Amino acid sequence: MAHAPTANALLEPDLEFHRAIMAATHNDLLAHIGNMLSLALSESIKLTSRHPDTHALSLPRHKAILTAIQSRDPLGARQASLVQLENASADAESILEVGSGHAA
Repeated sequence: MAHAPTANALLEPDLEFHRAIMAATHNDLLAHIGNMLSLALSESIKLTSRHPDTHALSLPRHKAILTAIQSRDPLGARQASLVQLENASADAESILEVGSGHAA
């Protein structure tokens, strides 16, 4: 993800990041659900990638998730994931508000 030169180039590495996390669980059901949700995730990433500085802002949050997983720190991984989800949600909301002409 760090080597993606643009937000658009970030899509596939970001999806691969999520696939790798699901595969690492060794939970077939979670992997199957993740595959079913991959289109929605892809669209979400495309949407939030339209937010200014998304690449620079999301990369450290993804690294925090990865570091916690590598350190076998489930609480840290959970917290880092919640931070990423909250920021992605806020980014999506701000983009949708601007697109609908209801900017805050």
